[in-house]
Amino acid sequence: TLGALETFQGPPNTDLLAAEWDANYDGIYRANTTLANIPDIEMDEELKARILGEAKFIRAWFHYNLVTVFGDVPLVDHLLAPSEYNIARTPQSEVWAFIEQDLTEAIPGLWFKSQYSGADVGRISKGAAQGLLLKAYMYQQNYSAAQAIAEEIVASGEYALASSYADIF
Repeated sequence: TLGALETFQGPPNTDLLAAEWDANYDGIYRANTTLANIPDIEMDEELKARILGEAKFIRAWFHYNLVTVFGDVPLVDHLLAPSEYNIARTPQSEVWAFIEQDLTEAIPGLWFKSQYSGADVGRISKGAAQGLLLKAYMYQQNYSAAQAIAEEIVASGEYALASSYADIF
C-alpha cells in the first residue's frame, strides 16, 4: 500500500494515511502545550527562547507534513477546548502563511548548529528552521524568498558539501 501511495495510486481510506494524520496532530498538540506553558516558567531567557523556537519549528514541521500530504487541513495554533475539536479545514494558503510565520518567529531564538555540544548535539538548530522555511518557499514556488533564505544558510558557514561523495558512506 505504501508503494501505491507514493505513486498516487493508493486508496484514500488506508490506515497509513489515518496514522499520518493522527501522528502529526499529536505533535502539534505537544508543541502547543509547550508554547502555552513555557512562557510562564522562570528560567534563563536564552534557553526559554530556544525551547519556544524549537516548539514553533515542530508545530511548523507537522503542519508542513499535513499540508503537503492532504492539502487543506485544520490549522491548530493553540490548545483546543473540547468544543473546538471538530474544526473545519483551513485553505492551504493560510496554512502555508502560518508555517512561514512560525518558522520566521522561531529562527531568532534558535542556536547555530556549532553552538550545541554533548547531549545537545542534534537539537533543532537555526539552520534546520531556515532549511524548512526554504522547503516551504520552494513548495509554493516562491523562488525569490527561497533564494534569499538559501543564501543566509550558505553565508552562515555552518554547513558545507562533502568534498567526496564516497566519504558520505
